[in-house]
Amino acid sequence: MLNALGVLAAAAKTSGSSITSLLPLVAIAAGFYFLILRPQSQRAKKQREQGKTFDVGDEVLTAGGLVGHVLDIDEDRITLETSVGASFVVLRPYILRQIVPEPVEDDAEGEDEDEDEDDDHDGHDHDHDDHDDHDHDDGPGTNG
Repeated sequence: MLNALGVLAAAAKTSGSSITSLLPLVAIAAGFYFLILRPQSQRAKKQREQGKTFDVGDEVLTAGGLVGHVLDIDEDRITLETSVGASFVVLRPYILRQIVPEPVEDDAEGEDEDEDEDDDHDGHDHDHDDHDDHDHDDGPGTNG
C-alpha cells in the first residue's frame, strides 16, 4: 500500500513538472498570436474592405500596379481609365485599394525654405574666403 502511494505521488510530481515545462511554450504561442498573426489578419481585413469601398470617379490601384479612375462599375467588373486615356476592364477582386490624394499643406513649404536657410548658415562664412584676407607668408628665409 505504501508502494502504491509512492507511485501516485511520483506520478503527480511528474505531471506537475510537465505542465510547468509546457507553460513557456504556451506563453510563446499566445504572444506569437497576439503580436504577429492577429494584427496581420486585421490589416488584411482592412485592406479587403478598402478594396470594396470605391465609387465612379475614384482613383484606384490594381493588383498589377496600374492606377486609373473608375469609369463604370458593373457588378464584378470595373472599367478604369488611365492617365493617358486608355480604358480597360478589371475584376473587382483585383482592385487593391482606393488612392486618396494627400492634402497639401502650406506650412510644409515654409519648413522646406527654413531648412534651406539653415543649410546656408552652417557656421562657415560662404561669402568671404578666409585665405583671401591674409597675406601669404611662406615663412622666414623664403623669397616670396
